[in-house]
Amino acid sequence: MVLFVVVLLLLIPLHRSEKAAGKTWVAGAHQQVRAVLGELATRFPAMPRGTKVLFLSDPYDADDWILTSMFRLQYRDREFRVDRVKADASLAAKEADYAHVFALDHAGLRVVR
Repeated sequence: MVLFVVVLLLLIPLHRSEKAAGKTWVAGAHQQVRAVLGELATRFPAMPRGTKVLFLSDPYDADDWILTSMFRLQYRDREFRVDRVKADASLAAKEADYAHVFALDHAGLRVVR
């Protein structure tokens, strides 16, 4: 029990110093995620299971999974597929293979097709 209390007391200052850095990232991302999910809920309240969508542009790193996570959670579908031109430039020529094509930038979510 004493060991637990000692470890706890050592970790509290570390946690407090890291918490501030985490809050700034989460706050910024939260606003953008909330805006995208709100737009999806309004314009596309439902999508068929296994839907494929393409993003021609987005502000996230090429190896980021946030868009896939947002769509899968929004539509409760693990098979939902979100492809991104940023991750594979050859997908830009295959727009016809997707149910919806989007672009995401500072102005928000835009439906391309």
